[in-house]
Amino acid sequence: MYACCITKGLLHSYPSCNQHAPDEHLLEAIVEQGLMLAAGIFWNLGEPEGQAFKKATPNT
Repeated sequence: MYACCITKGLLHSYPSCNQHAPDEHLLEAIVEQGLMLAAGIFWNLGEPEGQAFKKATPNT
């Protein structure tokens, strides 16, 4: 249910798609943030049930 909504903003293109051309100019910081977001989403989806999206507890 959530996967379709979460990945809606991720690029799902292919080489012959002209929507996202290979010569587009992007800011490096934005690309880095997008890659970290995408990696985090797929990392969480691969976590065992009960561990994904678990709230972090601060170490005191």
